Amino acid sequence: MISARRSVNLAFVLLNLCSPIVNSGTDPKINIKGNGLADQVTLKPSDALSVIVDLDPGSLSGTNATWWIAANTPSGSWYSWIYPTGWISVGTDKNKLAVSYQGPLTTLNPFEVLNTSNLATGDYYMYFGVDTNTNGLFGNQSLRYNVLKASVKTAATLNSCSLTANTAATTTVTSGCALINRDTSACQASRVAQGLTGAWLKFSCRVTLTKSGSNVILTTDSQPDYKSNYFTAGNACYTAYSPSFPDPGIIGAQNISMTIPLAPGGKSGRMPLGVVGAAINGVSLFNNSAAPGDDIYKEAYSFDQCQGHPAGSKYHYHTEPYSISYNDSNLIGVLRDGYFIYGRKDQDGSTPTLDIYGGHAGTTPDSPSIPVYHYHTNIQSNGTLSDWFLTTGNYKATPGACSGCL
Repeated sequence: MISARRSVNLAFVLLNLCSPIVNSGTDPKINIKGNGLADQVTLKPSDALSVIVDLDPGSLSGTNATWWIAANTPSGSWYSWIYPTGWISVGTDKNKLAVSYQGPLTTLNPFEVLNTSNLATGDYYMYFGVDTNTNGLFGNQSLRYNVLKASVKTAATLNSCSLTANTAATTTVTSGCALINRDTSACQASRVAQGLTGAWLKFSCRVTLTKSGSNVILTTDSQPDYKSNYFTAGNACYTAYSPSFPDPGIIGAQNISMTIPLAPGGKSGRMPLGVVGAAINGVSLFNNSAAPGDDIYKEAYSFDQCQGHPAGSKYHYHTEPYSISYNDSNLIGVLRDGYFIYGRKDQDGSTPTLDIYGGHAGTTPDSPSIPVYHYHTNIQSNGTLSDWFLTTGNYKATPGACSGCL
């Protein structure tokens, strides 16, 4: 059935379906699955792909309808599944899609419409829909459908963690975590063009920085740019590691947008739970407290090798992140009040004396001649255990607004 030469963007495909409505869970209930999975399945070219559809008409049982089963390939070709013939090619014009079946809506038990293998790499989109308008035209307002995306990838691609792109591990390794160099050349020009300088130019290109008046809007998905045991097993970014007390959470992409003031000011104050800043790799920074009822020092035993863990699905750091800094003066990130945070040391190699906010005024690697206020990781202890925390739990200045930080 299928050949492939280029990828098809899902948003493009959906927009070009004219005006159908994705199945919303109301009647009829339309399902299409690939290898038992809804929405999306990923496989290698040698893997078999089995596509199964089923339908529950609910209150629309007996209503005359046009049934559509269609597929769009990476080459842009469209196919129709015709009962009882099977698949036919209709070329690249979706308006030539043929009706699969016309008749009353009735319960359709799981029914296999495709079983194939040796697919070329690319993204394939399979559609199952019904339309109570029986004029035989594809794309009526009354069309209801569900879609399955089947991504065929080479073994090398499947085994490659895309989050680690543009990174290089150094020979400095702490507790199994390598200090990472991050190539920011791809986004450097656009940031300079906005007027951003200094520390802002060290943030990974995975982090979106947009200057807006007297603020920088920082957007991140909070996923690490290295492998972690807190990705699902089978994910290309997963690595085996067993913390003393594993966290039950699994890393998921977030949608976090912080408004960071370029000129920090206003009142100081206590930090809430949740996101208080962002590291240069986009990972969320949390304060020095655990959730109510938990002990942050004991919680540290759940950290992965690079000192992060998820709260639910939100991966974050409380302490010195080893892929960015270990006993040095490296830039770690920025807090929501606009002040940057560095490692344990000042740029001259000395350990600074810090105020109650965990910072001081002095030169930094990003401001080598003009003293500026900045934070450092700082040692804290409960009398038995100690760690280098990112914050003291206090902002020096007023934090900007944040979406997705709680």
